[in-house]
Formats: sequence, C-alpha cells, structure tokens
Amino acid sequence: MPQFGLTGTLKDDAEAEFEQFVDGFFTENEEIIPSAFAMVNTLGYPNGKSAIKQFPHFEFGMAVGAGILELNRYDDFSEEKPTIPFGGINGAFHIGTGITERLDVTVKFFSLGWFYRVDESIDDESEDVSYKVTVKDTDIYSVGAKFRYNLLPSITLIPILFTFGGVSLNLGFDYMNGETKTILEMSDEEEITFDGFGVDVSTLAEYRNEGKIEWSFFSVTPEILVYLDLLYFISLYTGPSVSFNYGSFDFTMDGDGKIYQNDDNPVITAVAAKGTELADIDMKIDYSMKPYAMIPKWTVGLEFNLWVLKLQAEVTSILSSPNDSVMGQVGVRMQF
Repeated sequence: MPQFGLTGTLKDDAEAEFEQFVDGFFTENEEIIPSAFAMVNTLGYPNGKSAIKQFPHFEFGMAVGAGILELNRYDDFSEEKPTIPFGGINGAFHIGTGITERLDVTVKFFSLGWFYRVDESIDDESEDVSYKVTVKDTDIYSVGAKFRYNLLPSITLIPILFTFGGVSLNLGFDYMNGETKTILEMSDEEEITFDGFGVDVSTLAEYRNEGKIEWSFFSVTPEILVYLDLLYFISLYTGPSVSFNYGSFDFTMDGDGKIYQNDDNPVITAVAAKGTELADIDMKIDYSMKPYAMIPKWTVGLEFNLWVLKLQAEVTSILSSPNDSVMGQVGVRMQF
C-alpha cells in the first residue's frame, strides 16, 4: 500500500485527501496490470496445421506478439475512479515435433533485455488529476510448452482446392518472469483548509516515484482449434481457449513531491502567491497485484504455406471484453 507523508503547514487531514488518488490508482488497476502480462504470456506458438506428425517430422521458428486489455478504461479515467488499460509484448523461438502421428509438442523460449530495451509510457488525465507511467530497462524471461492432440485428422474434400484440416485439442503451459525499472508521475488538485488561511484553498500536488516492478506468472491454457486448407497455400484456423492464471505483480517504489498554492483568490494570494510551495511530500509504495484467474479467448489465424516455409498471423479476442481487448501475433517457421 502507498505510505504518504507531508511536512509543512497543511492540517492533518490533507494527507488523506491527497492519498486517495494514489491509493485509488492502485486499487482500481490491481487486476488489469498483471492480467495484461498474463494474457500475452500465452503467445508464441505459430502453427497453422493440426498435427506435425511423428518424428522425424519437426518444425522450428519464431513469433512476436502484443496485446491490449480493456482499452475502454481510458474513457472512464477520473479522480474518483482512476482506471487505466494495460498491455504487453511477448515473443518466442520455438521448436516442435510429433510424439506420435496424432500427438505433438511445441516448446518455446524467450528473453527480452539482452537485445532490446523497452522504453515506453502510458498517460491520461481528467479535470483535476493526471498520471504517467514510464517503463524502461525491462528484463523478461518466458518459457512454455504446448501439447496438441489431433482429435480429427485432415480430410481432402476437393483435391488441391479444399481440405478440412482437422481438429486439435491443445494444452499449453506458460511461465513468465520479469523485472523492470518504472517511473510513476502524478498530479492532483484538491481543495484543502490551511491553518494559516482559515479557508479552503485550491492546491496542486506533483509527485514522482522511481522503483521497480517484479512479476512472475504461470498459465495453463486448454484450447480447441479447427483447421481448413485452401488451394494448399493457405491454411485457416479458429477456436476458443481459456487461460487459468496464477502469480503476482509487485510494485516497490520510493519518491517525493511538492504541494503548491494553486488559487487565484486575492485574499489567499495576498498571503501566498500562486505557485508558492506549501509542503513537501514523501511517498513509498509497496503493492502486490494478482491477475484474473481466468481469461477466455477466441483465436483466428492465417498461415501461408511456401513449401517448408510458413508465414503466420493471428488475432485473438478476449471474450470478457471483446470490443476493447485484443492480441495479435506474427510468426515464421520451417516445417520438415
């Protein structure tokens, strides 16, 4: 929880007034932020065929994806309800092979930080409050495995033109661990009563916290996909899935700020001009968040078959907020 302290001429209840926005920011978003990371944790398995077939058949490649969760939360942001959307990125190198003719496994692995540094920010504001979260110097490690059982094998309906590609039952296991440096900047305007003025005064608080975020997630994702092949060169697949998530997302931050006189009232400005510093802020944040236990999804994918080279793209809608939550992924692989 945030720990908020003031020094200066403010009366005791000023701390509670300014702390409300900070505490509300974390309370309103305690599930959305970790859930976005858990959501993209399941990316990284591009495969437009329902079965790899038994070894020595195998495939390998890479994929990169990103997602945004509950984009509509931008529109609802206010001092009373400081809601934000959140997103994440993920990618992986992967390799897969068949255990039997109808059962195969694909293993993925990914590390972000040794070749690319994230330096991104999100921000929003309403009439009286604003925030900016900057994420930089991120290290992410992601590993996973997906087992697929070819429930219904492929059937050629019209040679070359149209093939029912089969149905697969899939079960994915994904783990992500990460750490990032984070800067949280906030401003908050409040009416406060000062001992020195005796009336309510408009004040502006500005504070900045620097620290780190650490997270660790584990997801289990059952899935069912139906496949179609058109003209041999094009494979389509679609189907539902649901990710069961467990883990934590921990903020540890330390910062300070100042509170300024922000009132144009001549009676007040006679005592302290607008912009005069009234108090110092000392704030420490230690907050732990948990992701949604379940994230239901629907995936639609397309793969171009260029002999052994496969080019893939897929879009996944989050069924709990289908108009505002989506993931996308592109991948390339070789199948032999």
